[in-house]
Amino acid sequence: MNQYVPLEIFEPPSDYSHINWIAAKDFNGLNAGIFLLRVNRWSLNLLTRTATHKHYHPGEDFTFEEQSILARLTEEAKEFKDRCIYVPKLWFNAYFYNSDEAKPGLLLSHFPHPDFKWHMYKWLEALKSDKHVYNRPVAETSYPEEIERFWNVKRRADTRIKEFERNVNGDADPVLLGMQHDETKSLADDFRIQFEELRKGAEQRTDNVEELDKLIDQAEEVNRFFVYFSLGYTNYVTNSQMRS
Repeated sequence: MNQYVPLEIFEPPSDYSHINWIAAKDFNGLNAGIFLLRVNRWSLNLLTRTATHKHYHPGEDFTFEEQSILARLTEEAKEFKDRCIYVPKLWFNAYFYNSDEAKPGLLLSHFPHPDFKWHMYKWLEALKSDKHVYNRPVAETSYPEEIERFWNVKRRADTRIKEFERNVNGDADPVLLGMQHDETKSLADDFRIQFEELRKGAEQRTDNVEELDKLIDQAEEVNRFFVYFSLGYTNYVTNSQMRS
């Protein structure tokens, strides 16, 4: 679609240079028709494991063959999942037959299913009639703003998760502390649930920036309330003990 979009704009920023694989999801999960890989030994290992998995696991059944295997490896395998990330589908995997997805300025249009190949002819006719509508300089597309926001939200999520883990590792686990008192048990449970949801979102739902941003807000809100209530209750108990 847009010949002016360089693939380099999708390369992760320096603080996420460990990311080697970026892909997008559709309603079935990972769509492996289009994904980006960093050229290195890690990527070769991922592709080799994907291609040979059925040979070494003949009894396993996969709905979408290699695509399902690739999804399992990148989402679950310890040696791969921390270097993989899902990005918004429209960046490079928009479907033409969905009018809400394919739009002028996008890198390309994906025709994912043989039943919809006739759309390719319709698309080629559209390009012939006015190809300049679809070819736009990157600065005139939504890519710069969307890409910047995506990584900013990802950073924010990871920062909140690291803060929580730092408290836990420093013997200041808010959930454990909250469970010590009946008055704070429900808050502690809410806190645990929200941060588990945030952790899952930061790993598997990064392609939905709005949803991940909302999960961060919810985790921060329950954290503020929990800390405020816990500190207030602790001070109350301490003062009561001193008076007695």
